[in-house]
Amino acid sequence: MKSGRTLLLVLLVFAIGCSDSSGGGGAASQASLDLIRERLKDRLFEFGRSSGNSDRNAFVTGYNQLQLCGVGLFALKETRSFSSSVGSMTSESMSYGTWTLRTIGAGAVVDLVIERSTEKNPPAAKQFRVEIVGEGVRFDGNATTSEGDVSADCAEAAAQQEKR
Repeated sequence: MKSGRTLLLVLLVFAIGCSDSSGGGGAASQASLDLIRERLKDRLFEFGRSSGNSDRNAFVTGYNQLQLCGVGLFALKETRSFSSSVGSMTSESMSYGTWTLRTIGAGAVVDLVIERSTEKNPPAAKQFRVEIVGEGVRFDGNATTSEGDVSADCAEAAAQQEKR
């Protein structure tokens, strides 16, 4: 098991509760949500964004590793970096809890309910707009740079959760 996946699995093992991830929306949108949910479950997605001003030599980068388990658990590792001619810094946080999928307008949103986090003052929830584009997945418009199957990790996390 890769070290990044191991860290996410450790967080999932300690997850409390499970969400049914049934989402909302009407009958017409439910079929689409079911397809998207099937595509997202038991997968690890890596995606990010960067922005900057090369004239001022200042750049901000955000990189996420999001593991979504079919039983409704998630783990999220967020890495944020800033660099400039004055200096640079990097911060990292880990969050886990439950996730659901719902429609909003004409699109779909992954809702994360954060139950534990290494952030000092974590938000209670986070959202990512999700799109399936061909064979790829986009979170908030950012294409995934890497994707992997974590069904074994999710099954182990679900088994640990049942023991609690």
